[in-house]
Amino acid sequence: RITLICAGTHGRFSLDDAVGAGAVIEALIAAPHPWPEGQEPASQPPAAASTPAAGGRRWILSDAAIAALQLWQAARPRLAETLAGCQHGRLLVEAGFAADVPVAAAVDAAGFAIAWQPAPGVPEDVGGGWFVPTDFPGN
Repeated sequence: RITLICAGTHGRFSLDDAVGAGAVIEALIAAPHPWPEGQEPASQPPAAASTPAAGGRRWILSDAAIAALQLWQAARPRLAETLAGCQHGRLLVEAGFAADVPVAAAVDAAGFAIAWQPAPGVPEDVGGGWFVPTDFPGN
C-alpha cells in the first residue's frame, strides 16, 4: 500500500498538491514494479477503481487518487499556467517569484525523489527518521 498525503494550506485543499500527487500516481502506475507476482500492494476497499499498470499488473486506486490523477492529466498540457493560477502560485507571483513557477512545473527534471528513511532504534512518532534522496524509476 502506498499513501500520498497532500498537505494543503491551512487545512484546505490545494490544487498544486493534488496535481503533484496525480503526477506521482501516474509515474508509479507506469513504473516497473519491484515486487514478485502475487505480492502486489494491498488492495483498497472494493469501491476503488482498478487501473492498468506496467507489466499487466493493476493498481487499486481510491476515489481521491483517481481525482488527483485526472487533475494531473488535465493540467499537464498547461502545467505552469495551472500552477501560476492556483492559490500558492498566485502568492509566489505576487511576492516576485514568478520565475519559480516554470521551474516547479518542470516534469522529470531530477533523477531522484525524496523518501522517508526511519532512524534505527528511534520511534517514528518522536521524529525517528529523515528525508533522503532516492532513485526514482522512469527518470
